[in-house]
Amino acid sequence: MPSSQNRGGDFRNEIIWCYKSGGASPKRRFSQKHDVILCYGKSGKKTLFNPQLEKSYNRDLKPYKFKGVKEYCDDIGWYTLVGMKDYWLIDMVGRTSKERLGYPTQKPEALLERIIKASSNEGDIILDPFCGCGTTIAVAEKLNRQFVGIDISSFAIDLVRDKRLKNKDINIQGIPFDLRSAEKLAIDNAFNFESWAVTRLPRFVPNAKQIGDGGIDGRATLTNKPDNWDTKLALAQVKSGGKFSLGHLRDFMHVIDSNKAAMGCFVTLHPVDTTGSRKEIANASTVHVDNYDFPRMQMWSIDDYFNQRPPRLPMMNDPYTGKSMIPQLF
Repeated sequence: MPSSQNRGGDFRNEIIWCYKSGGASPKRRFSQKHDVILCYGKSGKKTLFNPQLEKSYNRDLKPYKFKGVKEYCDDIGWYTLVGMKDYWLIDMVGRTSKERLGYPTQKPEALLERIIKASSNEGDIILDPFCGCGTTIAVAEKLNRQFVGIDISSFAIDLVRDKRLKNKDINIQGIPFDLRSAEKLAIDNAFNFESWAVTRLPRFVPNAKQIGDGGIDGRATLTNKPDNWDTKLALAQVKSGGKFSLGHLRDFMHVIDSNKAAMGCFVTLHPVDTTGSRKEIANASTVHVDNYDFPRMQMWSIDDYFNQRPPRLPMMNDPYTGKSMIPQLF
């Protein structure tokens, strides 16, 4: 990493964020338990900075009575308030934290609160161009800042809308809000449409590989193994094209068999109900799980999604927290 002197006139601080977290200790190096935060401000202009204070405890645990210095006392002992240093001890979002949403790169609210307070005032605009599960914009909203969050993941946007800012009137752009906008996304960017469509299926996540994916666009895990099947794997394939092809459905059924998946869902833009498709799905039989029979292969559409017609799925594991949940689409 380059030194502070080589980072240009906009550079202000290198902050070390230290935290505790689990995991086995590496055998050939020290455990890495910190991140580096680089602070920049516009050059040639006065950069907004609100000094933050922290407690500095007296080692003797008693007041020193320095002239002109205010001292305070809490459960730990006597302390003074000093300017905050450039290393911060803030715990990660742990497995049992009330903040935990299951997003893999989720940051603690305390970290973003410190950054936002130091670098902005009430009414200012906070921009997070990679907002993930929305910690930054949730804290900005709590601190009476305006905010703009951007993320390529429709799953992330769902978390912001349904968890972070639930029941709040926020403007969301770039993801479909009706069938017509879904049709436009399918034409403009087929890959983005596939990723978005997969996440309309509860507890499914998009396949990391979009080119050469072997016909797999999404994956999920059943909570319980079916009585008549050896795996808990569920797979999804999305077709954004216009006319339905029975050959595509048959190819996906071969993918389901070759991967030994317990279930499969073939997603289209518009509903498909042909004699050939009904016959193929009937031939796929059923899986018995949680005392119910579910179709091993089913067809589902984005039109079904917007008209609140969910697919029939058993209990599935949340892909990020691992918790089992009954699928809920709406």
